[in-house]
Amino acid sequence: MRTRLFLFAILIMAFYSCNKQMKKDAETIKTAEAKLSGNSVKFENFVNDGKKLVALYVDFARKYPSAPDAPIDLYKAGNMSVNIQNYPEALCYFDTLCLKYPKCDKVPMAIFQKAFINENYLHNLPEAEKLYKKFIADYPAHEMTPSAKASLKNLGKPVEELIKEFEKNNTKDSLKNN
Repeated sequence: MRTRLFLFAILIMAFYSCNKQMKKDAETIKTAEAKLSGNSVKFENFVNDGKKLVALYVDFARKYPSAPDAPIDLYKAGNMSVNIQNYPEALCYFDTLCLKYPKCDKVPMAIFQKAFINENYLHNLPEAEKLYKKFIADYPAHEMTPSAKASLKNLGKPVEELIKEFEKNNTKDSLKNN
């Protein structure tokens, strides 16, 4: 009986200690986020501070995988990696989010962003096409589905062609209104 009571007390102390550290880590992230949200941040500082923030997000998700913020922090790590122009790393974080937390409400946007990164930054059009199609099939009612369809329709078209199409459609619309 004494042994059980002793083990129970140790478990409670360990839980309290872990929970206390988790709150401290979450506060460190909030402080780093606030630092980056300042208006007068220079790009060099933004990149360096962004890398530090990504490390904090990933470390939190690794240390506390069952915490409610873990999948959100992976999503934020992906977004920040895009902001600091580290696209392969962003894809890695979005992939991890999709694999470890498939029911997270950020998964649809992670898939959309993976498609967007592949299309616009990495110029991997076959992968972008595959991801846009997956997004449209899996999330037909999502608010970004029209954007995914438009991206898929225009995938690989040169900018000049898109401008001509836009001007043509704009002319048709103005004639209809007159």
